[in-house]
Amino acid sequence: MTYKSISINPKFDQTDGRSTGTHAVDTATYGDKLGSRPTTGELMVQLNHDESQTIPATRILDLALLILSTNAYFMEAAYKMDDLYDPDHLAIIKHALQGTGFEINVDADNETIAHDIQFFYDQLQSDGELYGERYRLLAGELKKLGY
Repeated sequence: MTYKSISINPKFDQTDGRSTGTHAVDTATYGDKLGSRPTTGELMVQLNHDESQTIPATRILDLALLILSTNAYFMEAAYKMDDLYDPDHLAIIKHALQGTGFEINVDADNETIAHDIQFFYDQLQSDGELYGERYRLLAGELKKLGY
């Protein structure tokens, strides 16, 4: 299968706020990974660094859902709980998607979750401006598409 780039961010390593210029991924492209027949393929994002990696575009959107839903959980619910989560109710959200759906839970397998979740929450608070800027851009693009 051959990847064909359609759009590119040639300065992807320069668009990450405080981490600008410190990432190995220097460009990101969006295109097609062509299948064995001319009418088959999949939309993909390719991250270019020493070894290029392609990721299906739907998976990028799934990752966006993971980030957005988790951040919404911290804004709407977690801060109300002493430990930022309820050990008896680990579900954050379940989205109806093809297959088994898209379920997001607090990671109970993390042995240091009590410490790590507080650190994560603090990091979300300190990075609020970085996330907010991207959320506004995403909201604007979704609105243009009619969502």
